[in-house]
Amino acid sequence: MFITCHIKMSNPGSGSDHYNIPLLDKNGSNYDNWKFRVFALLKIKGLMEIVRGIEKCPPEKATDPKDQVAVTITFDKWHAQNDQTFVEIVITLKKELSRKIRQFELLSRKLLPRKGSA
Repeated sequence: MFITCHIKMSNPGSGSDHYNIPLLDKNGSNYDNWKFRVFALLKIKGLMEIVRGIEKCPPEKATDPKDQVAVTITFDKWHAQNDQTFVEIVITLKKELSRKIRQFELLSRKLLPRKGSA
């Protein structure tokens, strides 16, 4: 089973490309192929530094109040990229695996709520 991702390239006039990413099997039998294809997708979208942990979550608050706007923009941008990375990976998982991740996500929100969330 394959899913098709439609990606709008950042270069003007390049149109969209289609990528067939195999859904990761529950038993992981296609893991190597899945990982290769997902990593290629994440590379083209500029998200690999988040996956590899190179680009870490920046602070939410500035040490100097005059820098708060820039710090907030950087913080929000990182979280948007982190969320996009999460979605790009989760949509390539079969239902059983994505259900387990959803359960974990719900539990982690209860145990470790983000600042500003209820």
